[in-house]
Amino acid sequence: MDSIIQLITDYKAFTEQLHSEDLLLFGEWLKQKYAPPTNYTTDETEVNEAGLDVMASYLLGGLTSYVEAWVKLTYRDLPILSLGDFAIVKTVQYLQQPRKKDIMNQTIMERTTCMESIKRLIKIGVLKEYNDEKDKRVKRVLLTSMGEDMVAKLDQKMMNLSVLLMGDLSEIEKKSLLPLLQKLNNFHAELYQKKDSFDIKQQYGL
Repeated sequence: MDSIIQLITDYKAFTEQLHSEDLLLFGEWLKQKYAPPTNYTTDETEVNEAGLDVMASYLLGGLTSYVEAWVKLTYRDLPILSLGDFAIVKTVQYLQQPRKKDIMNQTIMERTTCMESIKRLIKIGVLKEYNDEKDKRVKRVLLTSMGEDMVAKLDQKMMNLSVLLMGDLSEIEKKSLLPLLQKLNNFHAELYQKKDSFDIKQQYGL
């Protein structure tokens, strides 16, 4: 009876934390909660000694490098050079004739980098810019016919890239990973919105 009560208590905690009733994911959650602690290690002794935050960041940094390599391979036969370019093109498609400022805010890119990428995409014929009808000082951007054709190819390539990036993770491992990634993404998205009024550099000793 005690085991059943504990299981019910755990399930309640699981649904409150992950906002999910997926029993497979609950099983993975239980395994993580009750499994003996694992000694996570990397190839760097200093990283291992620095703690979980540094270790996790170290692994994320390594994954980022692999992502960049696979992205370059994915875009090799297209006029797209980076995930930033992809984000710009998809933002223009989604917002439909946005201002350049809207693109910069949506893609979370540094202003100069974003503007240079937009300029290059205009030059090669993927995007087109024009003056806003109400305010001639404002430039809006839209996809050209070439850009629209390229987006369809990009979408398929990104679907294939997504499969590659998830590697050999099982379905339950992917389901276990997604809530963690979503929580981490939400944290950084909220912090990014505060960047002009909150001294992130001082708060985190950067």
